[in-house]
Amino acid sequence: MNSIDVLPDVTFADRGRISRKFLSLKINTLHDACRWVKRLPYGYNSFDGDSMLLFEEGMGTCMSKHGAIAELAEEIGISLHKYVGFYKLDDEIIDGIQDTLTPFGLRYIPQMHCVLGSHSCFVDLTEGNCHGKKKDILDMDLFVRAPANLTKEMKEDLYIYGLQYFKNADPDLKKHSDAECLLILKKCNDAHKNYCSLL
Repeated sequence: MNSIDVLPDVTFADRGRISRKFLSLKINTLHDACRWVKRLPYGYNSFDGDSMLLFEEGMGTCMSKHGAIAELAEEIGISLHKYVGFYKLDDEIIDGIQDTLTPFGLRYIPQMHCVLGSHSCFVDLTEGNCHGKKKDILDMDLFVRAPANLTKEMKEDLYIYGLQYFKNADPDLKKHSDAECLLILKKCNDAHKNYCSLL
């Protein structure tokens, strides 16, 4: 992952709802917008698919944090996009995940993580946040460019797309249907989504 400084630092005007919101906060450069988003607490928003919740609720996940900046980039005409990365979620990432995976005969479950991408450079605005993982996700197996705002249904479709990459190389994972893998992932997420708040 790269620092925010690799991104073009442009000054923007009112070009839509996201740029307008940042301007109301006295923020008018891409770098300052990224730093503001990065400083926001990591937390789950009330529903999927709308980056404006980042401002309304004062927190966000990788989905909404990078979604807001990707939408800002669209408004101001910058080549900067949201990417969904896939990695192997196991005990090296979050303690106790193996307890959830063992009954299904798995060593890991593919998980998604969003970042920003521009000309082969990737930036993570949740790096250093209290996100419940033992370490920031720096290496991923697969990247897929995604729309700024993703509904729950769109995220599931993207997950199933990425899942095939892992199934092609893992016979244990291939034993489970796509629906079963989604259920296993949900069990992992539900068991550990409040970890950071407990800290």
